[in-house]
Amino acid sequence: MNLYVIGIIVISVFIVVKRIMTRYKEGIRGWKTYRKGRDEIAYAQKVDGEWKEIVIDGEMLGFGSKISIVIYFDSKAKWNEYPKWAKNREEIIKRIKQDYLSRNTEYEYD
Repeated sequence: MNLYVIGIIVISVFIVVKRIMTRYKEGIRGWKTYRKGRDEIAYAQKVDGEWKEIVIDGEMLGFGSKISIVIYFDSKAKWNEYPKWAKNREEIIKRIKQDYLSRNTEYEYD
């Protein structure tokens, strides 16, 4: 029983520390990426002190596949429809690729 309680405490501390580290990293970088729903991902950037996001299409692939997600980046023309703060397409794509590494992600461009 005591081992069970210690295990729960260790796991809880790990989760809290991980969340603190993630928020610290996001605050330093000023941007973050995360899964949104089953297939899409979101890119969020701190603009004037608040988080603003754009949603990028993706496709989650099945288990056992070397590639776990395909990310579909919009064409330059369609990207111009994004909000003003998100116009730097190349920089945003570079940042997304930092969080979704090519060893298990495929990138498609319109």
